[in-house]
Amino acid sequence: MNAYIYNADLYCENCAEAIKNTLVAPSVEDEHVDSNNWPIGPYPDGGGEADYPQHCGNCNMFLENPLTSDGEQYVQNPGGVIPLLWVDFYTYLPFNQLHGSLCNESLTGPSGEKLVCKAVFGTTHTHASLMSYMKTREENSGNDSP
Repeated sequence: MNAYIYNADLYCENCAEAIKNTLVAPSVEDEHVDSNNWPIGPYPDGGGEADYPQHCGNCNMFLENPLTSDGEQYVQNPGGVIPLLWVDFYTYLPFNQLHGSLCNESLTGPSGEKLVCKAVFGTTHTHASLMSYMKTREENSGNDSP
C-alpha cells in the first residue's frame, strides 16, 4: 500500500488526496517541495520498513509496511492486545508460538478496531483491564507510543 508523508506523519492515499484538496498546490517551478507544506509520495510498502506497524495519521488505516527485527518483536509481544489485521498481514511471524497460556479471544478496541487478545496474565485476566489499557494507550499516543 502506498503512503504519503505530510507534517511528520504518514497518510494513506485517500487521506493524502483529501489533504491535497484543502491546500494550494506547489508551483511547478519549486525544486523542493517540503512535506510540511504538501503530502509527499507515494512511497511503496506503507512508507517502508519500520519499528512499528504504520497507520494513517488521519483514518488509522493500516499501511501494511514491512518490519525491522525490533518491529517483529513489538507485534509479537503477548502483553495486551494485537490488532487482527497485524496477525493477518505479518503471517510469517509465529503468533501461535507465543509462550504461556493465551486467551485468543477477539475483541473490539476503543476506536472500533478489531483486536485479538494475546494476553499472558497468569491464570486470570479481564478484558475490561485490557480495554482500559488500550484506551489509555490511545489517549497517550501523542506522547511516545507508536
